[in-house]
Amino acid sequence: MLKLASLMALGLMSAIPAYADTIDGVLRDTTDVSNWEAKFLGIGTAKTWGNDTPVDRDLYVVAPLSTWNKNISWISTQQLATDFDLPGYYSYKTTITEDFGFLGAGQSAVFSELNINFAADNQLRAIIINGTLYDGFDGFFDNNYAQINPLQVSGIDYWNNDGLNTIEFIVYNSMNINSPTGFAAEIQATYTVTNSPVPEPETYAMLLAGIGFIGAVVRRRKSM
Repeated sequence: MLKLASLMALGLMSAIPAYADTIDGVLRDTTDVSNWEAKFLGIGTAKTWGNDTPVDRDLYVVAPLSTWNKNISWISTQQLATDFDLPGYYSYKTTITEDFGFLGAGQSAVFSELNINFAADNQLRAIIINGTLYDGFDGFFDNNYAQINPLQVSGIDYWNNDGLNTIEFIVYNSMNINSPTGFAAEIQATYTVTNSPVPEPETYAMLLAGIGFIGAVVRRRKSM
C-alpha cells in the first residue's frame, strides 16, 4: 500500500511536463561606437598580442566605403580609408549584458551558441570571450576583407547566462606600411530555455492527496 501511494505521488510529479525552446539574446553590431572600445596592442607576436603597453584609440563608424564591405557596418581607428594607421595588433572589444528578467516561473535559460558575422581589415587573429581565448577559432588570414564570414561559437562554459559578457576581437593590420584598419561584426547569443509549467490546481490537489495518504499510512504503521 505504501509503495503504491509513493508511486502515485512520483507519477503525478513526473507528469508535470518540461519542454525546451530557443531565444536570441542582445544583438550587438558595429553600428554604434559607444558599445565598443579599441586599443593598439603593438607589433608583438600571435601569442602575446603585442609586447607594448596597450594604447587606447578613438573609434569611428565608417560609412561603407567603396573599398570596404557595403553589407555590414564598420568601425575603425581612422575616419577615412585614405588615413593610415600603424601595422600591428588591434583590439576591438564590446560588452553584452543579458537580462532574462522576463522569464516566467519554472523557466531557465542556458547558453547554446554565439553567432558571429564578421569582416576584418586585414586579419582576424583571435577571439577572446570573458578574458578566455576561444580555442575553436584558428584565425582568419585572408587579406581579402571585403566579405562577411559566419562563425558559430559553442561548447564554452565561461559564458554568463544572465549577466555581463565581454567579447574581444584581435585584428592584425598586416601591411608593411601604415594603412587603415577596421572591423565589422554582428554578434548574437542563442539560449535554450527550459519551460517547466506551474501545475494546475487540480494537479496540486492530487499530489497533496497522495502525500497525505502516505503520511496516514506511515502513522498507522507506527501506532500498530
